[in-house]
Amino acid sequence: MANNYQKIGKLYTLGVTGITTITGASFIHGVYNASNAAATVIVDNTYQIHMVTDGSANFPIPFAFSNIRMSSTNTTGVILYS
Repeated sequence: MANNYQKIGKLYTLGVTGITTITGASFIHGVYNASNAAATVIVDNTYQIHMVTDGSANFPIPFAFSNIRMSSTNTTGVILYS
């Protein structure tokens, strides 16, 4: 089933610390740290994903989420979602 989700995945760029809700998004597949420093992405204001410079986290089984945010305004994250 995860392969079916991947076929409809989309990219979204985050660059703010405020909570971001993506209209129509239900599942997160992966996160990439697109900044020149370590970053923390917070999912649903609860789950923290720590990433080194240019690091990423991929999830073989997409998990449901409502919102996402970055830990700092000087970091940028890119998420793959469906």
